[in-house]
Amino acid sequence: MAALKLFIILAILMLILWRGKPLYLAAITGTILIGLFFWLPLADWLKLVLAGAVANDTINILVTFFAIMLLEKYLDNHGFLQKMLTGLQEGFRSRKIVLGTLPALIGFIPSAGGALFSAPMVEQATKGLNMKPEEKTLINFYFRHVFEMYLPIYPALIVVTQLTGLPFKQIFWAVLPMGIVNVLLGLPYLKAVPKAKTTPELTFAKRKNALKNLLLGTGPIITVLLLILIFNMPIWLSVSIVLIPMLIYTKDYRPQILMPLIKGAVQWKTLLMVFTLMIFKEMLMNSGAMASLPKLLGHSPIPFFLAMAVFAYFVNMLTGMNLATMAICLPVAIVAGSGSISLAMTTLIIVTSFAGGILTPMHLCLPITAQYFKADMSTLIRKLVPPSIALAISAVCYYILLAHFGL
Repeated sequence: MAALKLFIILAILMLILWRGKPLYLAAITGTILIGLFFWLPLADWLKLVLAGAVANDTINILVTFFAIMLLEKYLDNHGFLQKMLTGLQEGFRSRKIVLGTLPALIGFIPSAGGALFSAPMVEQATKGLNMKPEEKTLINFYFRHVFEMYLPIYPALIVVTQLTGLPFKQIFWAVLPMGIVNVLLGLPYLKAVPKAKTTPELTFAKRKNALKNLLLGTGPIITVLLLILIFNMPIWLSVSIVLIPMLIYTKDYRPQILMPLIKGAVQWKTLLMVFTLMIFKEMLMNSGAMASLPKLLGHSPIPFFLAMAVFAYFVNMLTGMNLATMAICLPVAIVAGSGSISLAMTTLIIVTSFAGGILTPMHLCLPITAQYFKADMSTLIRKLVPPSIALAISAVCYYILLAHFGL
């Protein structure tokens, strides 16, 4: 009976998200429904809400998001993204490399509607080429998200580190091979690009300038990543170490500059979303709502890892939100694992969720890009099926390999 109640709650949350409502509304609804469905006394329910609100994990994740928002806004204000793009366009003659890397570099700094930002650049780079709207759309959409599985400034990955307690460094190295597989699965889309030169013969001076722009544009994000991987720093600390010297160097620390920067950077809805998710997670984990789940899953004829792979795949397909999928799937896996989760299971959920997100029009980047290029949605979905299914199957095989080595 408890498992049925939990299933109904999760189904209601997915319905809320499927209807395009904010994630924080789903999290608040879930928190309330757990109290009602499981007859929690009001005092106990309020204690859990308070515990989730002031937990170290909640404060840590809010500080992390705040730091990343400031970094993104600073990089945007000072033209770092433009330096990246200029370096790319000046440094390579292959249209395939340029078209595959343009949207990927836009994804280097995650932002809502990023695919729409990169679409005009892809359109410009394909000017004069005999390419179908669907071919341009697939390149822009697919390569825009190639860093999403393992870059530490993506919201879903930040939530994963907090929910699982696993260091980001471990998650990064575990997921990276699947990230490479994901890129390889997208390479057939670049076959549609005619062979041509994007620039005249490059001189040494032009190459040097292109490399300089690429390094300047990507330097802050790469430095954040290296600080995390080499020194095992918390994400918020590595971002701060990169951001603070830049603020001092450009004198953006002055109140008349810093305050507008903060005002323009802080996305209150995102912070509210994360805050309510952490309270929902506390309610889910400590209310007893999931107490019967391990026993139920233990009697399932389907292996647990396979059930979780399918679950994560379809939750993201239904919601189009990787972050929501992590918030729904990871607590289930953690409870089933008696309070802990392996690196192999975490990787499986991350990758199969991403695979499901490739295929869904609920992921707004796909319909937005399709509308921009005037592409046929049914054709796009059909052409996205092979990499989506192949990535999910690869993730299951990879899980078996990692689990074999006890990871």
